[in-house]
Amino acid sequence: MTMINLTKKIFLLALSASLIAVSCSKNDKIEKNGKEGTKVLCSASLPTSTKINMVDPGSGIKTYWSSNDSIGIITTYPRAEYTVFHTTGNDGNSTTASFSGTITKATSGDMLYAHYPASLEVDWSGPFLGIDCSSQDGTLSYVQNKSLLTALHQYTGSTNFSFNFTPKTSVLRLKLTFPTDVNIRSISISAPGFASTAKYEVTEVWASTTVGDMTATFTTPIPITAGNTFTAYMVAIPQSVDFMTITATTTDSKKYIANITNTANIIAGKVHTIAKSLVPDLVGQYYFSDGTWGTLADNPSKTPIGIIFQSGTSAKDQAAGFTHGYALALRNAASGQKWKTTTTGIDNKDQSTLLNTPALMLKDLDGYTHCHNYTLTGTNKNGTLDYNSTNYPVLWAATHYGEESYGGIINKAPTGTTNSGWYLPSEGQWYQIIKNLGAITSTYTTNDNDAIWKNQSTVCKNAINTYITNAKSQNSSITDDDLLSTLSYEWFWSSSESHEYGVCFINLDYFTTTDIKLGHYVVKTYSIGHTRSVIAF
Repeated sequence: MTMINLTKKIFLLALSASLIAVSCSKNDKIEKNGKEGTKVLCSASLPTSTKINMVDPGSGIKTYWSSNDSIGIITTYPRAEYTVFHTTGNDGNSTTASFSGTITKATSGDMLYAHYPASLEVDWSGPFLGIDCSSQDGTLSYVQNKSLLTALHQYTGSTNFSFNFTPKTSVLRLKLTFPTDVNIRSISISAPGFASTAKYEVTEVWASTTVGDMTATFTTPIPITAGNTFTAYMVAIPQSVDFMTITATTTDSKKYIANITNTANIIAGKVHTIAKSLVPDLVGQYYFSDGTWGTLADNPSKTPIGIIFQSGTSAKDQAAGFTHGYALALRNAASGQKWKTTTTGIDNKDQSTLLNTPALMLKDLDGYTHCHNYTLTGTNKNGTLDYNSTNYPVLWAATHYGEESYGGIINKAPTGTTNSGWYLPSEGQWYQIIKNLGAITSTYTTNDNDAIWKNQSTVCKNAINTYITNAKSQNSSITDDDLLSTLSYEWFWSSSESHEYGVCFINLDYFTTTDIKLGHYVVKTYSIGHTRSVIAF
């Protein structure tokens, strides 16, 4: 009979009200006696705090082994055996636990891979463990049953060997307050390129991640009093993301949001505490010519000039004084123009890198900086040519939208209020437009460094067209030609640069009009596509 004594320390302690990383330590020791192919008994000891029964006393998360825990042990090819070890005699409140199970195929030299939870699906092509964080219930008990721990050992047949368990996922501890009394139905986390599902290769590598939102749906709606803090828990795949958004949806379908504009590093084995005060989501409301915003019904005498497609702004835009959100113009500024009259040189000197992959494109929210820097002088100036309507026709049209020749003066940017003026959106802003106004899913496929949304063109265009149509009664300049579905070629320029000769773009009817493509490259001198502006406020 084989005896295994396991000692494990994994400290997960939330210490701050901001997104932070918390230190983690581990010390695992296993003693084995017996022969290969015999029944194995594991004794797991937790001297301080770690898996698996999580308790949050307020100062941090402490965990213990549960009375019904199991661990899985994989023996790799050519044996390809999967065995589940179950706890025995554990009361659920102890830092020690015993496991029992049988390994029948392992021979000397084989690698043994242990993991918790044992319920994870095993893909033998890796072998991989399937991790799906897209749908959760927001409770600590759910997190404790889904947090991934792994260990490996090369089997020798000797009387002593050890496993060293380490955590591979992260815990998000969301401490949220609301401005009014609410009944919360769900909480979602999203970010450009956010990985919500993935396969974990047992040789200690994350592989084949899938982009999508992560949503906790509560079985019973959670009543929260204004000003009180509500805590939700989510397990997450380790990654680095920019502009993370937390969205809470109420039982009456109202949404409240909070943004994390800096880079968020979600680290394996850490508990990240995120404390945020949520505000009403502005997406779908209108930006008016007097610099205010709201619904059409509440502002019947005002002229709408834009549709708000995102609440909150990038770190650069916040520093410039634009903090509330972004709005999409109701009309095109121009069509069939060149981005630039020549293809010589890198133009966007403000970009730290050329945006030639979906991961880079989706994160770029800084269209204002790209465009504004063409008006500067000195070393910070963008462009290899003088900035005028001849050298940069598309950029000029976008930044002069609201003049008689570019959309009409009725759509002029508000004066006397804080806003950026109109400019050409970045590729990441186009992503927010089609996601938040066009109601597309977050999941896309990649083809030749482009992001493709299959069979979502009609849904997206119809949703955006509804906003434009509804505004026609209060903005006399809008015509049917401004509706996306009436355009002969629904292709738009962006201000994001991908190459000396090319820039990023969006095609709303890619591949026989059924798909949407955020493309990484089109030649700057092509006289195609449309120019539609956005504004930050």
